[in-house]
Amino acid sequence: MKIFTIIGKEVQEGAVVTEKPLSSNPEIKIKGIVVGERGGRKSPKREAFLPISPDVPLIKEGNTEKVLYGSLGKTRKGAPKLIKERSDDKEKILCVILTRFIRGKVYYYPLDDNFWPSPPGITVLQGFITDGPGRYADWCEQLIQVFSPGDAFKIVHTYWKHPRTHIYIINKDSVAAFLKEEFLSLSETEYKKYVEKYKKFLKQEYSIDPIV
Repeated sequence: MKIFTIIGKEVQEGAVVTEKPLSSNPEIKIKGIVVGERGGRKSPKREAFLPISPDVPLIKEGNTEKVLYGSLGKTRKGAPKLIKERSDDKEKILCVILTRFIRGKVYYYPLDDNFWPSPPGITVLQGFITDGPGRYADWCEQLIQVFSPGDAFKIVHTYWKHPRTHIYIINKDSVAAFLKEEFLSLSETEYKKYVEKYKKFLKQEYSIDPIV
């Protein structure tokens, strides 16, 4: 799978690699991808860590290490980990979705009549971050998600009742990102079918909807 990091309208190839001590033996450090952040027992913060197998190729960008490709495997305890890319796994896309917000929630999931189902694709890991002072602090999710080409969805960031909508379309080897206003102007492009299908969701501004 090719790996991308999504931050608002920005889509970056690869994901930043972080080194963490092994919980059972702090002297041993392992590399992986982090979403969310650490918090106390009563904090909504929660960090999630996707370990990377030692045989997965990494690249250097200055002082930062990044991983560009990989497949999903399991640790001895059954938790997900990133392993060397398999030849039968090149059609999927793995996205690290790192939200940014200012005192406002970020809505990811498609709304159904009675419940919040899963977002498009498969959720590998889910973390949480918080922002804002004291009782005004709010939280949002950060996800590691696997998508298939053709998946399309929106994320709505609410900034004090001023939502900002980003549209994402998963292609075979890339992720296209648009602001809603930009997206609606693409009617004469290859994304026309997505624009037409999206229009029925325009009244659901406080959600992330799959465009199916």
